[in-house]
Amino acid sequence: MLDTPRQLLERDLYDFAVARHHEPDAVKAAMRAIDVSDLRQLHTELKNLRHGWGGRAKQRRLIRPVYREEAADPARFAAAVVWREILSRTPAHPHRTPPA
Repeated sequence: MLDTPRQLLERDLYDFAVARHHEPDAVKAAMRAIDVSDLRQLHTELKNLRHGWGGRAKQRRLIRPVYREEAADPARFAAAVVWREILSRTPAHPHRTPPA
């Protein structure tokens, strides 16, 4: 999905965080439009972005972000949101056979 972390900016992920706060219905609708398999791939990509990846990619830091927790590690935040969406659409225990 991402050939290099430079294709994605920390600002992109921070904007996602802001949208979750200000337009949660729009974000939910957009997430529902993505197949679970694609969400899993996106989650993997986001988890593989190490803390501080934007600085190492020589990206400009956010200036006075309103949502400081999300700004501190936007990839971790976005990965958690994607993971919650995956869990909301998959069985609780897909590896277990339902009782007869």
